[in-house]
Amino acid sequence: MRGLYKLTVIELKLYLREWEVIFWSFLFPIFILLFLNTLFGQRYPKYTEFLFSGLIGVIIMSRTFFGLGVVIASYRTEKILKRFRITPLKGRVFIIAQIFSQYIGTFLSILLLLVIASAIYRIEVKGGYFSLIVVVTIGILSFSTIGFILASIAKTPRSAMAMAQALFIPMMFISGAYFPVTIMPKFLQLVAKILPATYLIRAVRNVVSGAGLRDNSIELLILLTWMVVGFVISVRIFKWE
Repeated sequence: MRGLYKLTVIELKLYLREWEVIFWSFLFPIFILLFLNTLFGQRYPKYTEFLFSGLIGVIIMSRTFFGLGVVIASYRTEKILKRFRITPLKGRVFIIAQIFSQYIGTFLSILLLLVIASAIYRIEVKGGYFSLIVVVTIGILSFSTIGFILASIAKTPRSAMAMAQALFIPMMFISGAYFPVTIMPKFLQLVAKILPATYLIRAVRNVVSGAGLRDNSIELLILLTWMVVGFVISVRIFKWE
């Protein structure tokens, strides 16, 4: 446990040391909230709550795709993973520390967004903060497995970045983070039904609107299925060298 704690703290320090991480993880979601709400908030009174929920999903996707997928791919290229394997700490400690650090960083980003949205727009989580924490936790774990799959497939950090962007950008728009899925063309609505981000954002949106965990049973079951399948695949294909 001590090794896990130290490694998690180290990863968090590295995470918070880079200004690019600070901008994209903490400041950019707030900018999007303010910018899009300025454009559409007065015309559509419920859009602020809609956008806030979508941005939580976007934060989770960005942190797991880029924070896990790209970072681990760079660790492999720099031989950090290879050197880590000869230390007394077991491999699973490294993996858990990566997930923990991203988990904490993601929650800090969401907390800041919640504080700003509550202060400016009076946003409330009507379904309760416990339900929101459960949904966010399942979402982080589900998308973390996708991040590990990206890290396993990518041969270089640059290819990992390209693959992460190829997944992140379509999911961000098609899953309904910024605009309702129902206004999209029919074929995009069909694509949205197979994307895990759709169910994550829907579950978050339901909780913010007042629904509980039981009301999100289908969405959570789909996310848990993605998590199990992604875990099995990532365990089989993950490469330390």
